[in-house]
Amino acid sequence: MATPKKSNVSSETADQETSCLLLARELASLRGQFHDITTRYQANVEATLVACVNSLSAKDSEDLLCGKKSRREWQTLIKAVQEIKLKPQKGRLKDIRRIDALVSEIAEQLGLS
Repeated sequence: MATPKKSNVSSETADQETSCLLLARELASLRGQFHDITTRYQANVEATLVACVNSLSAKDSEDLLCGKKSRREWQTLIKAVQEIKLKPQKGRLKDIRRIDALVSEIAEQLGLS
C-alpha cells in the first residue's frame, strides 16, 4: 500500500509542475497581448492629440476652429489642461483615464470626434 501512495504523490507533483508551466505560458501570452493593447491605445490617444494640435495650429482659415469659441470657453479648456493632476512616475491607470477623458473632451469641443 505504501507504493501506490508514492506513485500518487509523484503524479500530483508532476501535475502541479505541468500546471505551473501552463500558467507561466499563459501569463507570457497575456503579457504580449497587454503590450500590444497598450501600444495601440497609446498610438490612438497620441493621434487624437496630434489632430487637436494640428487643428488648433491650422494656417488655413477653413480649418482654423479658434474663432468658433468664446474666450471663456478657450480659458476653460486651457485651465483643464494646465490643472490635470498626473504622476507619470507611478504608472497609474487613473492618470491614463484622466488624459484620455481630457483629450476626448477637447477633440469633441474641436469637432474632431
